[in-house]
Amino acid sequence: MKTFLFLISLSLSVHAGLSFNQISNPIREVANPVFVNGKIVYLDSSNNIWINQGSANSDSQPTFDSKAFSTFNFVKSDSVIYFVNKADGNSLWSTNGESFNKLSDLNYSYISNYNGNVVFGKLNDSSTFAVINDGIVMQYAIEPLSFAIDQNNTTSPSVCFFDTNRLIVKAYPELSTNAQYHYYNSGNVSLLDFGQSTYPVAFVLNHNNECYYKYYNSENDKLYHFKVNETGIVKPIVNPEDSGYFDELFVFDNQILLFLKDEYGSKDLEIYTLPSDSEVPEPLFTIEESFFKISSYWATPKYLYIYSNTGCFPLKSTTKCTPQPPDPYKLYIYDTSYNLVNKIIDDTFGYIRLENIEGKDFLIKGNYQADSLLELKDGKKGQVVSDIKVAMLDIIGGDSGEYYIHGQDKTTNSIGIYKASEQAVISNQLTGLWISDQWQSQGLSIHTGTRADSSQYVFVSFYIYRDGQPFWLAGSDELNTGMSSQTINMAEYKGQSFLSNDPNQDFEQINFGTITLTPMGCNQLQVQISPVDEQSIQLDMGRIVNTEFSNVCAD
Repeated sequence: MKTFLFLISLSLSVHAGLSFNQISNPIREVANPVFVNGKIVYLDSSNNIWINQGSANSDSQPTFDSKAFSTFNFVKSDSVIYFVNKADGNSLWSTNGESFNKLSDLNYSYISNYNGNVVFGKLNDSSTFAVINDGIVMQYAIEPLSFAIDQNNTTSPSVCFFDTNRLIVKAYPELSTNAQYHYYNSGNVSLLDFGQSTYPVAFVLNHNNECYYKYYNSENDKLYHFKVNETGIVKPIVNPEDSGYFDELFVFDNQILLFLKDEYGSKDLEIYTLPSDSEVPEPLFTIEESFFKISSYWATPKYLYIYSNTGCFPLKSTTKCTPQPPDPYKLYIYDTSYNLVNKIIDDTFGYIRLENIEGKDFLIKGNYQADSLLELKDGKKGQVVSDIKVAMLDIIGGDSGEYYIHGQDKTTNSIGIYKASEQAVISNQLTGLWISDQWQSQGLSIHTGTRADSSQYVFVSFYIYRDGQPFWLAGSDELNTGMSSQTINMAEYKGQSFLSNDPNQDFEQINFGTITLTPMGCNQLQVQISPVDEQSIQLDMGRIVNTEFSNVCAD
């Protein structure tokens, strides 16, 4: 997977209704974060497993037999994470973010995921591999083949699974260096014939109990596609046109779609669909646009996104690019009825990708690095969030209007987890002076900071009156970064005179009660004061804005 950069603020910044805040400990590197059941499971620099509960100061390290779990990678299937535990003889484990369960004592070299709830694992020094389906481990022996799975476990596991008895596996026949696809049926193995012998075949996807494959012919610069049914029969996908070839076979709204390229591979204007009972694609719709070339596409549950970032084609090798200058970058958005919902034209896209998190689509865009995040609502262009202090590596996941970002601080180079929320949250951006229209000549001072061990704290002092006399309260606690509110114990302090001639030198700390801070925006704060044995007081407070210098955040 390529690395993409998204620039956000290390501390809580509020831009266009979204706020970001680091919630992992800055002294611990974060790798391979996976979102499951509201938690983030990740690896540190030593490949040990940690769990973050979705807020700061919530990291914990699970253990077994007083040892830390250790692995190279996670595989998520539905709401369960599978991993090979290196600290326990490469055994197979699963976790839902709370409990950890051992599934097998077998020695695994790695695992990969495919098809939602199916996970494949290769066993060390063996022609046997395993399929985990709904938490049940099933083992297969491929003889006389030595089994091999493509180690790129996010895009091409090279295994197509029909049921517990039938599947297609990519393997090396004995005394051969060329991996080929074989059909496995209840212990019997047969070689699949794709009608060619010089071009490597690549697995594409599984849909409606059929497996789809392709290979690229460099001699005529074309792609060829095939589908294999559950009985192991290979059928080529036929091009009904006199010229051109099909590219980018994928699924949208439970339909197989293909792009039709012309002979030069320069334009992708015709979109075809493949009926389930046929090998001949049928025209679906046409993109009515000149100088349009599909650079990438995304199929989410509700929308099909088609993106062009070239839009400039030399008519001949001796001619210049036409048009001059090139067209702006274009993003076409279609619904499940293939109606054009929206067309976004933007000359700043340059380089984009799409993420779908809990039914919401996010566009990450920029030139050579993705420097902003665009939320797409109902196919329409939504709010844009960008900053310059943190480089985004990925969107981890999220729910309930809260999303988690894997990012790197560009100053310290530390890699951590950031929480993006549609609501303002507790963070070090609370620092400042706060007042209320409900009170006069009284106010709240909040200061946040970072200790030597990178933990964060908050110190609160309240300047109020009691019985007409100045009354000062103070309290401190760990900063609950990322939480919607925070309650702090407050105390009244007496003694320890500042003046040398003051006889009162007795220090006394008297418990006053608590104060609860609930951010409502960049410069809005709800405060609840709860004295001991007295009725609570509710205040709406606002930040005293410094007009000479820009704020650290903005709504």
